[in-house]
Amino acid sequence: MSKMSPLQLGQKLNLPAVSIEALKNFKVSEETAARLKAAFQSSQEEFEAEARKEPEADLLVLALYLRWSMDAHFLYAIRGMSWDIFFDTFRDLTIWANAFTEETGRPGLKEWGWCGRAIRMQLFRLGRLQFQEESLASDIVLGDETFPAGTKVLQVHIPAGEPLTPEAVEESLGRAQSFFRTYYRQKYELFCCRSWLLSPALEELLGEDSNILQFKKRFELYGTLPERQAEERVFGKLQADPACYPEDTSLQRSMKQYLMAGKQVDMGCGIIRCRNVEEVYS
Repeated sequence: MSKMSPLQLGQKLNLPAVSIEALKNFKVSEETAARLKAAFQSSQEEFEAEARKEPEADLLVLALYLRWSMDAHFLYAIRGMSWDIFFDTFRDLTIWANAFTEETGRPGLKEWGWCGRAIRMQLFRLGRLQFQEESLASDIVLGDETFPAGTKVLQVHIPAGEPLTPEAVEESLGRAQSFFRTYYRQKYELFCCRSWLLSPALEELLGEDSNILQFKKRFELYGTLPERQAEERVFGKLQADPACYPEDTSLQRSMKQYLMAGKQVDMGCGIIRCRNVEEVYS
């Protein structure tokens, strides 16, 4: 594949038009780019602190991430990784550029830390789901079974977009096992997920035929986290009073009533044993 410019990559990723137009006239000096890249390579925290000192920081980070995505583009090429996987993975920039523009009306990027994972070759989208290699920070205990800290796992993330059908999920999990064994020479015991999509509350909020509920039931739950991710994802932004939430969808209506009754929709933490997933080669 011939080399693209960062702007051409943004166009191929279908970045919002307002971002493309802004990037055409946005200049980043080589000195600034080099200084911020050194900070990025040092740590995400250092990079974000330095970037926020610059004018138009949100557009600057989008411009830099497109430029640095070309480094990952080169690594995909020399490792023989699929271009489909590259473009699927980096379309996350489009998701978060759209989210930023919807919230602010301006071109730019939110979730800098999250989007930086793809540039660091830490995150890959393989079909419907995204995956990241991790080592457990603490033990996971399920009944009489313990998976000790340090166990290699594949963390599962669920990007916004297409329906979360059982067939798409099964294919994605299978592709992940094949991909990471091929390119990282590693086998894993578990898929792990921490998400509102695993919340025990969903048993009361969704019907049995719901794709979300079918996704949740794949996992063995080992805990919950008292975070409000569900409200943010379902309603778009958090409100102090749940009575202020919209009721445009059936899930919004049922969750709003659930919250107004004084209940919480926590995040769930769960695992799937890799041996229980059929591999599907990409």
